[in-house]
Amino acid sequence: MLLARHKQKVFLHRMVTSDEKWIHYDNPKRRESWGLPGLASTSTAKPNIHGKKLMLCIWWDEVGVVYYELLNPNETITGTSYRTQLMRLSRALKEKRPQYYSRNDKVILLHDNARSVSDEKLFENT
Repeated sequence: MLLARHKQKVFLHRMVTSDEKWIHYDNPKRRESWGLPGLASTSTAKPNIHGKKLMLCIWWDEVGVVYYELLNPNETITGTSYRTQLMRLSRALKEKRPQYYSRNDKVILLHDNARSVSDEKLFENT
């Protein structure tokens, strides 16, 4: 009986999760230069040590990536932007994973409890 239950897909196949990651896309390296003894070496300006970055927001399930979005430079997730992503994720799921809707399976969203995710405004009118 336990082996038969193990073969059934109970809920893990319906789970969709997400993560955010800063992607550094302009991170210049300083190179050392050699000069002749007694002569001044060439000087180069020190680049911005932080570089430029974008935030990648990605959603996936057991099959693979369902939806991803690159935010504008130095933009972060807010309750409003997270809600917008959830609406876009819903459309992406209908296109890429129609089996959820054909079997009347409910998608289980697994997300962290960060402030933007637990924002009360997020769950109004949903």
